[in-house]
This record gives sequence, C-alpha cells and structure tokens, in this order.
Amino acid sequence: MYSASQIAAALNKSKRGVLFALASSPPSGRTVVSGNSAWAWRFDVLPGRFKEELAQQAKQRGYAGPEALLSNPPPIWSSPLPLKHIAPHHLERATQLQRALKPFLEQTEHTYAQASAKYLAGIETVVRRARFLATKENRAKVLFADIKGAIQESAILSDSAPTKPLSTPIKPYANRLQEHCRPSASSL
Repeated sequence: MYSASQIAAALNKSKRGVLFALASSPPSGRTVVSGNSAWAWRFDVLPGRFKEELAQQAKQRGYAGPEALLSNPPPIWSSPLPLKHIAPHHLERATQLQRALKPFLEQTEHTYAQASAKYLAGIETVVRRARFLATKENRAKVLFADIKGAIQESAILSDSAPTKPLSTPIKPYANRLQEHCRPSASSL
C-alpha cells in the first residue's frame, strides 16, 4: 500500500493535489510514514490516469514498473538555500531570466522531440525491413548483412549518415596505394 505522499513523490505532484484526486477512491488501509499513521491505497484501486502516469514515469526513469517507482520514489529536488534567504533583487533577476529563456527552451524541447521521433521511426523501419529480409531467406535470425541492406534500402539522401559507418572500410595500405598510383595534376 502507498501513502498519498509516496504517490505524490512518484508523480512529481503535490500531496494535496493527489489527495484531491484520490477523494473518490476509498483508502485500502493505513501505513506508517515518517513515524505517523497515514491513509494508504493499493495500486489496483488507484485511478486509471494515475496508473498510466506512474507506468510512464517508471519507464522514463528506468524502474522495473510503476509499483517499484512507488516503493522507492526519486527524491524531490529542493533548493539548497530557502527562498526566504535570497535577496529580492536576485529572485527578480532569476524570474526575468526564466521568462527570457522559456520560449527558447520550449522550442528546443519540441525540436528535440521531433528529431527523436524521426530517428526512432527510422530505426523501427530498418528493424522491420531487416526482419523481412531474414524471413525472405528462410532464416529466423537477423544477420548484420540484413541490417546493412535494410539501412541502404531505407536511407534517404538526407539521412545517409547511418550508412557511412556500415560501408566497407578502406584498408590504410590500399588507401596509400591509391594515392601513390593516382596521376598528379602536373603529369597531365
């Protein structure tokens, strides 16, 4: 069973907000939190949106599952210095900086998300194509040649970067030999 404070920490939400959302779900029992008795809920009685958010947070943070996240939530960041000890002009400067950077950070996050989605889609396409090439040749396992062929078939000119590392490497000796045997501009 998990207390409202554990659920709040796992979801990075306020305890008050979690308690408000849990108002329609009766608690499953009580548990001890920091030496005090508190209401607690079993995972299966949590609202559906909490379960989805917990599953997503657990996946993003590398936990085995949502219940592992609830059992050991990450620590919530807090300022090393309480805000009441910071001079008002410094707080105002920080607020101005935050406002100035907000549009750039939102755009950067959006651009990064688009690029990530594009590369993930490309990887998925290559994987599907490599599997198809393997099954086409009646093989259960995908070979490196299948992956290389899938990349070469799937790559668009602007996306040719992944094909470069997989190209046949030129041996240093052969490279030097080609340069040595190449006619110079003066001899033409």
